[in-house]
Amino acid sequence: MAKKSLAERLKMVDNISKKINEKAGKDIVGRVSKSEAMQEKLKAKFISTPSMNVNEAIGGGWPVGNISIVTGKEDSGKTAILLETIGKHHRENPDFVAIWLESEASLKERTLDMFGIDRERFILIEHDRDGAGEEAINRIEAYLAAGVADMVVINSLKCLVPSEEFKKDMNSLQVGAQSRMNAKMMRKITAIVEENEIAMVIVQHLTTQIGVMHGDPLTLSGGVAIKYGAMLIVDLRKLSIQESDPIKREDGVKIGVTVKKNHVVVDRFPYVKTQYYAIYGQGTEVYLEALDLAINQGILSKAGSFIRLPDENGEAKIINGEKMQWQGAARFRQYCMDNPLFFANIQSMIKGEIVNMSDEEVVEAKIEEEDIKKEMEEVLDPEDVIAIASKAKKKKK
Repeated sequence: MAKKSLAERLKMVDNISKKINEKAGKDIVGRVSKSEAMQEKLKAKFISTPSMNVNEAIGGGWPVGNISIVTGKEDSGKTAILLETIGKHHRENPDFVAIWLESEASLKERTLDMFGIDRERFILIEHDRDGAGEEAINRIEAYLAAGVADMVVINSLKCLVPSEEFKKDMNSLQVGAQSRMNAKMMRKITAIVEENEIAMVIVQHLTTQIGVMHGDPLTLSGGVAIKYGAMLIVDLRKLSIQESDPIKREDGVKIGVTVKKNHVVVDRFPYVKTQYYAIYGQGTEVYLEALDLAINQGILSKAGSFIRLPDENGEAKIINGEKMQWQGAARFRQYCMDNPLFFANIQSMIKGEIVNMSDEEVVEAKIEEEDIKKEMEEVLDPEDVIAIASKAKKKKK
């Protein structure tokens, strides 16, 4: 029997795909070139963290449609960066919904307020003795299957107790009970997370490997299944603050970030390291982080203690009669805090969304025409708004 031509085979593929999709009630198979649903599934999407350094290291943020693991030693900012991420997107996106499974009893009301979390769009699942860890996972699976959340966090997997442990006394051994529970969970939820485009992040503790004589004895606990199921593994460690650091020990903490696995961003070396600062009572220090990135990219210049936004001659730019120059990082930080739209533009320039900052663009928070019109109509005439939006659109291209 002669083999069918390519055109005949592709026609058969399309017919089979159509029948499968009709039966499933959704686009679940199809040629990538013809199926918009398949094209959309292949796009990498992220929920950005508050730290630009972390976003750059991991590819853009917590990957949507995948499971990520945040691990590290105690008091290394694992919970904080996830709560701050949720608070950030609650402020930026009125439709953003987050689900939080708490098994450590560490979440407090004041923490939600500190990070600006909207309680209306924050669903809390508690881990209790009834049904134990298995039932807690069933509860979270129900939300995942319904597709009601944008981000789901388990804090933490290590503290989810299998029912087998609750049923037996302290002298009884339950070898591998938690690893078996974790393996079953990863098998069940991986496809659901991908199908409903949810960014799921699991906080997991490190455990000591007995007998390790060289290197780091700490390893990710919970069995190998969670390592295979996760597309991103990030390790956080608290670092010592030195005299040269921009903050003091009383101000906050310095956190080192090491990417242990990254199957989301495949076009570069994945095992990168970075760091960020977190201020007590405030969260991630974004201003000094942006300052370093902007200087490295040539967006801002530094001569001695002076920091400036340079013009074409290298001198401090004059915007709305104000000289864009600051003596010391502290004054630059304060200016950014007092002028959030200016800081938003600095962040956009770092991301490459704005090539150069003009006098008018200093009052823009975003580059898209709709956002520019919405934010600027109160301060400019309609004709000016359209002109500035058109200029920004050309620069984006």
